[in-house]
Amino acid sequence: MFKKRKDFIVSVICNGGVDDIQVKANNRKEAMQMVEDVLLKCDIFGFKSSDEFDLKVRKIRKRRYI
Repeated sequence: MFKKRKDFIVSVICNGGVDDIQVKANNRKEAMQMVEDVLLKCDIFGFKSSDEFDLKVRKIRKRRYI
């Protein structure tokens, strides 16, 4: 019925630096697409194409403590 949105960390790698962004998405592909759209469509970041940066996605796992 409804898909549960999961927490993902998307790492943006460019110019020797790495920035992590936390997003909520249904899957890895959607999380990557969300960040890529923001980076390319916002004039603040100054990216013209997706070749200027690299994205890596990892899922946040919930830890259970006893």
